[in-house]
Amino acid sequence: MNASVTSADLRAVDVMSSPVATAPESSSLWHAGDLMIGLGIHHVVVVKADHCIGVLTDRDVLEAWHRGP
Repeated sequence: MNASVTSADLRAVDVMSSPVATAPESSSLWHAGDLMIGLGIHHVVVVKADHCIGVLTDRDVLEAWHRGP
């Protein structure tokens, strides 16, 4: 970061990840988990008709796995 730039000057676009990893709402939990592992990420945006309807995290997947079927 440039020494003259402070965190107050930063915008979301300055630090966001891109491109965004997405999964359709019809994706299985395990498919979304595999996507996160394959991309080395911790969050996937869940979409319906190209609109964000939520965010799935690796913690969500792990918690569901611990609960079992």
